[in-house]
Amino acid sequence: MFSLSNVSLDALAHACLALIGSSAAGVALFLTGAILSAHRFQLNLKVAAATVTADIVRPLAAIAVTHVVPISPDTARTAILLAAVPSGFFGILFAVNYRLDSATVGSVVIASTGVSAITLAIAIAMLFPS
Repeated sequence: MFSLSNVSLDALAHACLALIGSSAAGVALFLTGAILSAHRFQLNLKVAAATVTADIVRPLAAIAVTHVVPISPDTARTAILLAAVPSGFFGILFAVNYRLDSATVGSVVIASTGVSAITLAIAIAMLFPS
């Protein structure tokens, strides 16, 4: 709301929020590791389909959208690259919070990260040729 209304925070509030924001990534990685360590990796049809969707279909969909929506080439490359990033920890947090199949979600995160070593390298090579 502060951003939308162009109201700036005082220095103390800004420093406190900056401190919280700078630690958020580390806390998210720690929490993801803690949850993943509680489950065995399982490769099944759900995990494979979600991994293909996350690492292949999602970037291809981003390519299709960037060809339809008139945006700058730099913005399009950034959007496609972000779509190629592997599945993150939010799925695990939602699965744990809502008592869903967190073992499958964790397996998707692991598989998606492993496969993204190839798909992300291909995306970078295609989007940013040197």
